Amino acid sequence: MSQTQQIRDALKNITGTQKKQTIIFSAKVIRVLNKVCDVEYNGMTITGVKLSPVLDSSNTSVMIKPTPNSYITVIDASMGDLRDLYAILFTDVSDIIIDEGKNGGLIKIKELTDKINGLVGTVNALVQAYNSHIHTTTAVDAAGKPCVINPIVNKATGATELQRNEYENIKIKH
Repeated sequence: MSQTQQIRDALKNITGTQKKQTIIFSAKVIRVLNKVCDVEYNGMTITGVKLSPVLDSSNTSVMIKPTPNSYITVIDASMGDLRDLYAILFTDVSDIIIDEGKNGGLIKIKELTDKINGLVGTVNALVQAYNSHIHTTTAVDAAGKPCVINPIVNKATGATELQRNEYENIKIKH
């Protein structure tokens, strides 16, 4: 190292300007594991890049899984030691998992509403048929009119259409 470089380094040490800084870099995703991925950066493989922005993974979390061979932006919170790495931007995503995915996939609200309201229409048609059905017989009353057997006393009520706002959480969209 030249004398000029040694003086420059000594001045940086004295003034405190040689402090480590957070590093952000773009890397190619090689492999995606459970809660981490491995990336390639400047010809080297870096393992253990965390996919959840929540520091304590035992708490409620959101995990974004990148697609292999896509690119992610990584932040090195260990100030260049490459040991506390987090994925923060993604060029392609294969999965977004909330609370470990234990509730299954998100509902397709429009399709579900249409399907349920189709069933509501079918139920209402059956209720209408039930309520308007009359049992007749060949028996006649004293006036000679046909009798009604067991007339429907308790009418069934129809179902109401489902409204999206009754079950849709608009804070999460897809």
